[in-house]
Amino acid sequence: MIQTTFVRATDATVQFDEFDRRIAQSLLEDGRRVGKDLSALVGLSEATISRRCGAFDASHAFAVCGFVDPWQCGCDMVAIARFSVSGSVDDAARAVTPIAEVHRISWTANDNALEVLIAVGGAVDLHRVLDAIHAASPQLRHHSTRVLLALHQGHDSGSKVPTAPSPLKLRDSVRQRHTDLRLIKLLQRDYRMTFTAIAEGLGTSIALAGEHTKRIVSSGSIRTIGVYDHGLVGRPLTANVHISFARQATKHAATIAHKLPCNLVMLTIHAEQVTTEISVENEAEVNAWIERVRHIGEVRSIRWDPLMAIYKQTYDWAVPGDTPKSGEP
Repeated sequence: MIQTTFVRATDATVQFDEFDRRIAQSLLEDGRRVGKDLSALVGLSEATISRRCGAFDASHAFAVCGFVDPWQCGCDMVAIARFSVSGSVDDAARAVTPIAEVHRISWTANDNALEVLIAVGGAVDLHRVLDAIHAASPQLRHHSTRVLLALHQGHDSGSKVPTAPSPLKLRDSVRQRHTDLRLIKLLQRDYRMTFTAIAEGLGTSIALAGEHTKRIVSSGSIRTIGVYDHGLVGRPLTANVHISFARQATKHAATIAHKLPCNLVMLTIHAEQVTTEISVENEAEVNAWIERVRHIGEVRSIRWDPLMAIYKQTYDWAVPGDTPKSGEP
């Protein structure tokens, strides 16, 4: 059976027990939960919770980030670029990883290709990033680019289904708006960041940092999303399922994100309009998931690609006011 490798910054061996899985699930439901909340839910002391969360951070095996709709962040061009590889896939992926506008890198098993998720301000920036990718790894050959029309956050089986994101609301004055943008950027990278760390990042008091954070989080425009090795929670196979609908692909993409367990749902202008990333225990579960999609109706075709490895997962795309790096590492 194919197992997807989650490439981390450390080679440390990590294993999750039942308590680790329960902590992770609780944080995926609400990434701002603190020690006392987790202690009550999981049944461990706050000190033990703190130690286990520290192990998460040290191993880079599990992290909680903030998810904001990229189009609301000023990223008018979000796309998946596909590259064939001549040479080492690992070397090529690692060379591209530092490029800031590259947010996901995965290795598809069926045709030995890298798929790269790019979020930038427009078409000119997209071409600049593609040039930067070629410069970083000449062994990559650009095969195709699929422009995304929507990117939906998924949910795990049994977890709370995420609501549709609220519009990004920033305060009116230039200074307040700048503070809000900096806070969103901090939470995109680490949704569990403490008020003390946020205060340091914003250059304000802890009390004001707490007030700003609670306001932004309660607005619903930024939500919890996990970046983690799904194999640690019993789902070692990650796959992209490509679905073509006869019509109403926009509606069906939203339905999949809301009703079926998945990681991400991507709506494109490609012939196979919906690509859904799922993590499951084995190939039989992939086929069972596909059957659930067929029950939605209007499906013309479905195929799936197992992923050999995931090299990068970030959600800190630019927010309004950011200075884009335009493809520079």
